[in-house]
Amino acid sequence: MAILRSRGLAIRYVCAGTCDAGSLGYRDEIVAMAGKLGDVEVVEGADDAGIERLFREADLVVQPSKAEGLGLLAIEALHAGIPVVATPTSGAIDVLGDYPLLLASGFTPSDIADSVQSALEQPARYAEITVQATAYVRRRFDPLVAARRLLDLYAGLAGRKA
Repeated sequence: MAILRSRGLAIRYVCAGTCDAGSLGYRDEIVAMAGKLGDVEVVEGADDAGIERLFREADLVVQPSKAEGLGLLAIEALHAGIPVVATPTSGAIDVLGDYPLLLASGFTPSDIADSVQSALEQPARYAEITVQATAYVRRRFDPLVAARRLLDLYAGLAGRKA
């Protein structure tokens, strides 16, 4: 954030999510860091309507993880049609691998800032890629599609055992 600020970009930052009991120390660290920065809104415990509101208000969703089993935030953002910048974790690559422009070049603050700045300065380019990535995410990760694939898999396995 400081890097983007030093580049003259005025950005509203929102940090949203929930923490389980094992992550409370991490949560406290984030809240303390946000307090030092002074221009970060921390949203905790948002319900579905609150998350939808945050997505509607967002120009970009950033997923700066060091490890991500599945890029669920990226899936949710793209499902809502919001451009994403994510660090290249295995989960993000699974979701965004066909759309490398949406992946930061690395994990450093500069890598992430470069990608965020690129997305904000080239909205038409990112919008076009977001449309493509959104269609991909809806085909691959839609809950009804996933459920149908799982049922088909189980039916196939049951048929082979008979």
